[in-house]
Amino acid sequence: MGVSNTEKIKKHDDACAAFWAYWNSLPKTNHVPHLSAYLDSVPPDLQPNVVIMDLRSDDDMSIRLMGTTIAAAVGEMTGLSANTLYNEQSRASAIGHAWQATQHPCGYVAKRTLRSARGQLIVSGGVVLPVRTETPGSKSVVSYNEIPPESAGLVSDDQIEIVQEFSDYDWLDIGAGVPQ
Repeated sequence: MGVSNTEKIKKHDDACAAFWAYWNSLPKTNHVPHLSAYLDSVPPDLQPNVVIMDLRSDDDMSIRLMGTTIAAAVGEMTGLSANTLYNEQSRASAIGHAWQATQHPCGYVAKRTLRSARGQLIVSGGVVLPVRTETPGSKSVVSYNEIPPESAGLVSDDQIEIVQEFSDYDWLDIGAGVPQ
């Protein structure tokens, strides 16, 4: 018997588990909730750490909405391409996984190594799950991102510059299986 989604998520912080529980409680069509259902009652303590992203392909992702904690850590990027958030090595993996999560559909947990403008390295876990929208030619995901305590000083005098590494991902079966 494999590892459950809850066990995979519990490797991260409690808020990742709370985010999963909220997303999992939403009404779904073909295993995926609509973005409006997600936004209707998202817990206010979770939303500051959420980024909603739109994907047009496995290498084209833009930021639809960025939570306030994430915007403070990386700078406000709502409406911009997410490609600039990743170095070349992590970009293909991060955007490719998000695209695959929308196509399959499934979710995933991952660790990201973030580098600040001053060179501080921070490991941040996260959960990425698909949501349906009415945007033609686009698929969307919601991403909950833990912000570890050691990064608290970044919001005042330093910001995350880039996702240096994308690692330790594990697929989450939301009812349609997981990619092979």
